[in-house]
Amino acid sequence: AGIAVVALAPWTIRNAVEFDELVPITTRLGFGLGGSYNESVRADPEHVWRPVFLQPEFRELLFESDLDEAEVSGELTERSLEFAADHPDYPLELAYWNARRLIQLPTGGLIDSDAELLGFGGESAGAGTFEVVYWASAAGFAALVILLLIAIARGDARRVPLFIWVLAAAMIAPLLVIAAGPRYRLPAEALLIVAAAPAVYWVFS
Repeated sequence: AGIAVVALAPWTIRNAVEFDELVPITTRLGFGLGGSYNESVRADPEHVWRPVFLQPEFRELLFESDLDEAEVSGELTERSLEFAADHPDYPLELAYWNARRLIQLPTGGLIDSDAELLGFGGESAGAGTFEVVYWASAAGFAALVILLLIAIARGDARRVPLFIWVLAAAMIAPLLVIAAGPRYRLPAEALLIVAAAPAVYWVFS
């Protein structure tokens, strides 16, 4: 906890100085919520998150207002929560599709824009590289799940400190109602690898 405070304090202080208000850690919450909670993404059958600057309903807020980044994030958060309240079934639909994306179950397929957003470029070669990385990630995650199941079946999971499971769940839960994909689960995977360690020892001993 002390190390976390030391690591996060400089950026939090910087935000307070720049925005004249307390902005803990980041302004990304509003931009993350806004990418999912809007009519354009709701109309998409799979509710795929899209950056707010690509959403026509946010153009005025982003490009034609005098609000700073923190104020824009706050406005996006407020609009997103209002949108969720007006469409109470939508967060459940979003959670379903995000869960599929999180564990890499088949959805609408890989598209060039996915590769471009992750820095692989929008050309076919970049998309091809992205597919290799994507499916390698899926294979690694499948192996991790198998090892976790072995650890649970053998009773080794009871030896794992409770905070490992709690932190992993706390990292994954918000993704379901905002945006999800393999790269977003990596912090939780680091904890789950610890939980799977007894199974690894059992398999190779």
